Amino acid sequence: MTISNARATTAKSAKNHPTIEIIENRLYWVSGPRPPTSHTDAYFFTVDQELVYDPFNNDFGPLNLAMVHKFTRELVRLLADPQYKDYSFFHYCSNKFDKQANSAFLMGAFMVIVLKVKASAVWELFEPYHD
Repeated sequence: MTISNARATTAKSAKNHPTIEIIENRLYWVSGPRPPTSHTDAYFFTVDQELVYDPFNNDFGPLNLAMVHKFTRELVRLLADPQYKDYSFFHYCSNKFDKQANSAFLMGAFMVIVLKVKASAVWELFEPYHD
């Protein structure tokens, strides 16, 4: 699958939660205290409860390579699905630090692996979420 027009810019959502645009008018990453409300031509999804880190001690991640592969594979499948060709996708995570870190890591991995964005550009894009 080839994704064209990959671009990364930061914007503010309607409720002033930082929304990060991953693919112009197509794919976004957002974190907030409550899940966004879906509307026509938008697909909201989260992996907060599905891709969960199993800590060795008192840590929170990052997630393992199998989870990165699963997330990347499913996101590529969704973006390529003709049923959703006119949809915008919003990868949502809660505003809990561990969920934000792992969710941003997954989206960053997708950007590096699939979109061929440099890791330094991904790092800058997610700067509002650095600790």
